[in-house]
Amino acid sequence: MMLKRVSSWKRGQIILVMSILLITVILLVSTIIYLTSTQHLFFKYNPSREIILSIDADFHRALTRILANTTALYSEWAEIDGPRRNANITFSYWVLSTQAAYAGKGLNIETQWIDEPIQESRTMELVVGGSKKNLSYPERRLQDRLLKLFWYRPNSISAIGADISIDATDQGVIGWRATHIVLLNLTITSIRVEKNEGSVYVDVVVLRENGFPVNDLHKTNFEIYLFNPDAPQGVYPWIREKMDNQDQVVYNGDGSYTIRLVPDFNPGKNSPFWTFYYQFVIVRVKDSRGIIVEAYSYAGMEYIIQENAIEPYYPNNPLKTDETYLFELLPNGTIFWFGWPINPGNSPPIPMPPVKQVRVYINDTSTPTGFREASYQAERWTPDYKLPLFNYAEWRRRLGEGSKLAFLVDYPPGVYQRKVRIVWAEDCDATPPDYMVDIEYGADEVRINNKVYTMKLKVGPGSYELDYSLSIVNGDRRHTEYALFGYDVLRFSGGYWFPKRLPY
Repeated sequence: MMLKRVSSWKRGQIILVMSILLITVILLVSTIIYLTSTQHLFFKYNPSREIILSIDADFHRALTRILANTTALYSEWAEIDGPRRNANITFSYWVLSTQAAYAGKGLNIETQWIDEPIQESRTMELVVGGSKKNLSYPERRLQDRLLKLFWYRPNSISAIGADISIDATDQGVIGWRATHIVLLNLTITSIRVEKNEGSVYVDVVVLRENGFPVNDLHKTNFEIYLFNPDAPQGVYPWIREKMDNQDQVVYNGDGSYTIRLVPDFNPGKNSPFWTFYYQFVIVRVKDSRGIIVEAYSYAGMEYIIQENAIEPYYPNNPLKTDETYLFELLPNGTIFWFGWPINPGNSPPIPMPPVKQVRVYINDTSTPTGFREASYQAERWTPDYKLPLFNYAEWRRRLGEGSKLAFLVDYPPGVYQRKVRIVWAEDCDATPPDYMVDIEYGADEVRINNKVYTMKLKVGPGSYELDYSLSIVNGDRRHTEYALFGYDVLRFSGGYWFPKRLPY
């Protein structure tokens, strides 16, 4: 009997196969152990995980409440400093109170403001009476601030955002972090009229964070203003629609709404409202969370003002260097020069942004943009524009009833036309303009300073034949002293009497 000899290479092959099988079994068992351990950890009750998710949800709710309160205050006060200060205080209070509440549970909570984009730069289409306008918008960001409001454009946004990070070392949770952004985005997409039925149709799109549509708005969520071109002098022409039974709000899906308005001021068939002024619309939306956003259907206006007083008679005269004119613009769009209207007819009206948002520019080829900022200020007058009010240059309010925008336009030699561009800034953090005129009220005089001269006006209660001493000062030198004899006075609170007429 003979034994068959097995070659060494065959024995090596058998060993290799057995090794591969052994490794496969080990890997399979390791995988099973790992999956079992992972499932055990996942299904194991972890109170820290539940607490972290609860804190994160409350953080989102806190941001929502802060944005709602801030937009409400800003809409009422027309200045951002106070509402932003309240927002920062509320945010800090939430952080400190939450840190104190969970410090004993081993949780470390930190927050940070962010510079995240809330909307990329884009071009949007606005259709007015069948005509399409392409409107460009820059990128909007939070700019490392708790909240930002971009209003007064056809596309307007209210937004708030911050990071929150939580560590629970005892429970093995390290580096947990989340970014929260809450916003309300309003876009006016179309405005059209149906003259025969006496209606205006406004289409808007309302979105929230992450581009999700807002689908639960009703009439009470909209506040809409239309312009009445037939309003008589002394009556404010912007009219808030009552949103009564004649008006309708239809939801079209994807955040799109069609609003049918029957103007409350009942413009006649031949009113210029139906051909021109219908396109000027103010829309304010307040969603179910209480967040407000305000959008205007236009971002400004531009005029060409031709000087016919001097230049035609002295063309290109090099001595004509000091020709500067004061123009006054009323809410109905009428420009006055020495009390005379110079632009009768269809002119864009001024809406109601805060005065601090308004900017006036005149064309200047020496600047990169072709425009430079003019000297201007907003004033407050009585509704009939016969008398200025004492706080006539107060910027912490909206343009409204009795408002007047006064601006200076210069005409150098050879220039007889100027473009004047009036806009309102979209960033609600815009600062107020540097007014050329300051007014201070003393016990017995009013001091009016235009940065060159100071005029002191002697005032005080007295007889109907009250005398007014006028003093004009240039720096430290007394320039002019004069006595004005006033009569037929108007009485104001605080003891100030001013004459209706001054003899000359």
